[in-house]
Amino acid sequence: MLLTNFNNQRMSRVIKDYFLAPQAVSWARSADEYYNGTAFYDNNKGRFVVFAENERDDNKRFRTLYDTDFAGKRLIGMGMVDNYHEIAMLLKDTLTSSYYHVWINPGAYDANSKTRNYDPELKYIGAVPATAGVKDNSQVVGIPSTNLMYYSSGNALYAYSVLSKGNFPTAPTLTCDSGEEISSLVVSQDDQYLYVAANNPTTKTGNIYCFDLNNRARVWKKSNVTGMIRQLALRF
Repeated sequence: MLLTNFNNQRMSRVIKDYFLAPQAVSWARSADEYYNGTAFYDNNKGRFVVFAENERDDNKRFRTLYDTDFAGKRLIGMGMVDNYHEIAMLLKDTLTSSYYHVWINPGAYDANSKTRNYDPELKYIGAVPATAGVKDNSQVVGIPSTNLMYYSSGNALYAYSVLSKGNFPTAPTLTCDSGEEISSLVVSQDDQYLYVAANNPTTKTGNIYCFDLNNRARVWKKSNVTGMIRQLALRF
């Protein structure tokens, strides 16, 4: 879906005007679960950018949302929650070095189904407490069928519910082995398993874990599968 959008001629004409973080997510319209758009983040200016493929109005097809709230903030990571309808984000204020959590519904834009369109909603924005463990290199993934966002801190994984609106955990939910640094997170298509890449900076080797999210337990670990891992990908 995302690759198709990158090849879209309308998108290509506008994308050059932004300095996008290396992460994007696609969301669905609440009314009928229909794919509605792709969201990006401009780290250079602190802008949340949305692209609605089926909107005929060029001014609405590509737009930034809540510019004042995102100004001066850099994306740590983002993921989908609430059945692909909403987006959970972690940001860093470049001036104060404080971390922020954002929970947003990007809205619905479709020229063919105007009665099912709705405005975006900034459902929550707030500072992340220091006890939450968020770091500059934290990895973030949303669990689309739930309201949970997982993020990493060193070798640890924390589970946070966006419904809590700022009630972050203070202890890890899952952990990789001591001394490792988590570098990538990918959730399975059925949201049951979380695949984790964790590097050992001493031995310069990469390891892969599988965690059962229902039981919150480690299923397996594949050690020393390669050198340092930057990104995991699943083929369904």
